[in-house]
Amino acid sequence: MRKPTVTIFLILAFCLILSSCSRYFEGYPTPQAEQEDVESSLSAKSKIQYIINNKDLYPDRLIESLKHNPELVDFAFDYPEKKGTYNNDIDLSKRYTKGQIPLFIQWEKDWGYASYGDGVIGLDGCGPTSLSMVYIGLTGDLSYNPKALAAFSETNGYLDTKNDITLWTLMSEGAKVLGLESKELPLDENIMIRELSNGHPIICSVGPGNFTTTGHFIVVYDYVDGHFLINDPNSLARSQQEWDYSEIESEIKNLWAFSK
Repeated sequence: MRKPTVTIFLILAFCLILSSCSRYFEGYPTPQAEQEDVESSLSAKSKIQYIINNKDLYPDRLIESLKHNPELVDFAFDYPEKKGTYNNDIDLSKRYTKGQIPLFIQWEKDWGYASYGDGVIGLDGCGPTSLSMVYIGLTGDLSYNPKALAAFSETNGYLDTKNDITLWTLMSEGAKVLGLESKELPLDENIMIRELSNGHPIICSVGPGNFTTTGHFIVVYDYVDGHFLINDPNSLARSQQEWDYSEIESEIKNLWAFSK
């Protein structure tokens, strides 16, 4: 049985993060549970409590992820019922604007429950989701949504199937197979600014810190007034923040700039 302190931590963490990012959810196509039954009307706190009380229905990794990212609450709550499901007719036309890098969240219901190796995109698909944002933003080709990009990654050997980790080669070799130019960059603020000013979005592999407790991919898509703008495929809230180089420098393990 999970200790009460963990329960309290989850609920308090949710309240704290929700209070800081709730304004970003209004009007945005977030992955909300469908209103099919009474359970869908449960409050976020009630859903967290239900998950804790029924933890045998949920992977430990999902509960751990929820502890660090309460934005996952709806995705997590519906996981037992929806694992393995996805939308066969994903339409991203309203979310694409020419010349801009769209924001996709890996746990959106259209693709988040779809398999990726032995896991699901919602937990393991930050790499394909990041490359999907860059690919669609640069090409306007909506066919490589996160579900399609995850399938491409797995089929072509860019997924470490033993650990369900996306390999860095997806950002180099895989991107080139898709028709993109990919260039590995040294970790240098001025070089990053230059690439972004030339219209070249950057994908970073990051370690523990602001974005993850393990490993993660994020998209750096612009530099404005001394701050980097980032699309984090695992967080709407962090995607609305502006980031100083000093906040992300030590966490970046590798980075690639992309062009068409």
